[in-house]
Amino acid sequence: MSEAFQSGAVTCLICIASVKRNQAVWSCCACYCIFHMPCIQKWAKDSIFLVSSPLTDDDFEKKDYPWPCPKCRYEYKRSQTPARYYCYCGKVEDPPLDPWLVPHSCGQVCEREFKPSCGHKCLLLCHPGPCPPCPKMVTITCFCKKAKPIPRRCSAKDWSCQQSCGRMLLCGQHKCENPCHKGDCLPCPRVSKQKCLCGRKVAERLCASPTW
Repeated sequence: MSEAFQSGAVTCLICIASVKRNQAVWSCCACYCIFHMPCIQKWAKDSIFLVSSPLTDDDFEKKDYPWPCPKCRYEYKRSQTPARYYCYCGKVEDPPLDPWLVPHSCGQVCEREFKPSCGHKCLLLCHPGPCPPCPKMVTITCFCKKAKPIPRRCSAKDWSCQQSCGRMLLCGQHKCENPCHKGDCLPCPRVSKQKCLCGRKVAERLCASPTW
């Protein structure tokens, strides 16, 4: 990343000019693309203006109109228009230029929450782009809770023991025979005798659709 900034390879997609190490920037939280701060501010203002003109909308200043990222089209609210220049992790405003750090980094521990959230935070130094998968080790059992807990990486903590699930299905008569799995069990595939709504008759019906 440092070499990319040094060679001018990092380009603002709005003005098509190189992003320098000493220029204020903004980074999209969805695609992590980097833009000049003045460019993204103008882009947001123009995008909001196109959604609803202040000449025809009496409440233009009060409404929180959206504007999209120029690259991935992720939508931000008007109130999220960047006004200040921060480092990648968002801790330090106007991070000082340091030749030993990645440009626009504050050099502190990132501490952003991992996505998807797992309760742990990133321990890398303030960095561009997404945080890596959570590397912490946790002791956890399988989906069906039959196997003994084992240590696994937090980012890959979900696992199946491949034994029969065994959970009672919604029909209340049969158990799930599928291998240990995530989420709810599939509807019962068996047939059983089911009473009608008034209880006068009994018929063999799929357990998955007992109401008749």
